[in-house]
Amino acid sequence: MAYLYIGIIVLFGGVCSGLFGLSHNVSPSQQMIASMENGWSDPYTIFLIGSLVLMAAGLILMLIGKQEMNRLQGKVTLWKKLRRNRMFLIMMLPGTLFMLVYSYITMPGVLVAFKDLQFKKSSFMLNFFNSSWYGFKNFQFFFSSSDFILVTVNSVLYHLLFMIVGMVGGIAIAAIGNEIYNHKATRFYQTVFIFPSFISWVIVSYLIFSILSPEFGTANGFLKAFSLSPVNWYSETKWWPFFLTFINFWKSAGLGSIYYFAIITGIDPELYQAAMIDGASKWRQFTAITLPGLKMMIAISTILGLSGIMTGGDIGLFWISTLQMGRGALFNVCMTVSTYVFNALIFTRNWVQATAVGLYSSIVGLVMVVVTNLIVRKIDPDSSLF
Repeated sequence: MAYLYIGIIVLFGGVCSGLFGLSHNVSPSQQMIASMENGWSDPYTIFLIGSLVLMAAGLILMLIGKQEMNRLQGKVTLWKKLRRNRMFLIMMLPGTLFMLVYSYITMPGVLVAFKDLQFKKSSFMLNFFNSSWYGFKNFQFFFSSSDFILVTVNSVLYHLLFMIVGMVGGIAIAAIGNEIYNHKATRFYQTVFIFPSFISWVIVSYLIFSILSPEFGTANGFLKAFSLSPVNWYSETKWWPFFLTFINFWKSAGLGSIYYFAIITGIDPELYQAAMIDGASKWRQFTAITLPGLKMMIAISTILGLSGIMTGGDIGLFWISTLQMGRGALFNVCMTVSTYVFNALIFTRNWVQATAVGLYSSIVGLVMVVVTNLIVRKIDPDSSLF
């Protein structure tokens, strides 16, 4: 109990210290600049930094106090849970560190979207703190531009198309693979379907070029064999939504089918044997046994899939496989949020605009996850994530 009360006091002291530092008539950004240039000697900045340390220490002490209360009440403490699951936690450690470094430590970078970033000093941090607060003007510029509708429509339609085709195809591959009773044949077909997932997009782009090349491609060679006019595929935009959908399915469906295959193999075989005795066809067995068994996985895949609805898909699919590198006749067809952000970073060097569009995409994805999860929870509470 003592740790809990001490933690509350320390946390309160940290909040008061932070409020005192913010009450100074100099903005926090100017305080940080002055401290970085003068050796961190500004007292108000020291109050701000000290308040963060005190608040973190207060939260830790409160957590320790809570665990002590659980121990006294006979409940399982956090430390015992950690020791009990230490092997699983060790397995999770590489992925956790990756997410911590690339997702959480870099998260303050989203503030760039609200700044009028000016590169006048040698340090990025000095440029960041020295730039004026721009509010929502960067978002307003994107929403009012002609690219907003194109980027949004392309991203949403491509992602929904890829998700639906990938899910249906993955379930079909898993269901068909489950019907193969020869283990060697099953492993062979799984390898064939999964192998494209490990091929680089650069190699994929040249495989596509060998088929769609205007001069030497297999597709035009086939058309010439039937006395048909060759087609400049890299200039005909109407075909590429179908090409991109097929390429994405070919490269990702095999890996995605593993999850469905694992669940199908876990379904009780006696259910299929009883259905066969009752005279049920394979299709009836699939709709009455397999699909209900995959219900939870389908719900989870839908919820997680909609989190990236504004990205449109893998940037390698749009950027590299089309051989456009952000330019050319297919530029508008391949313009999604991911390619728009990458183009802003590489060609226009507009970091602020790229950050604003990326943040907009993340917020929409978060809203879609929450809304979809609420809908799933209303239909089937067991299939929801939270």
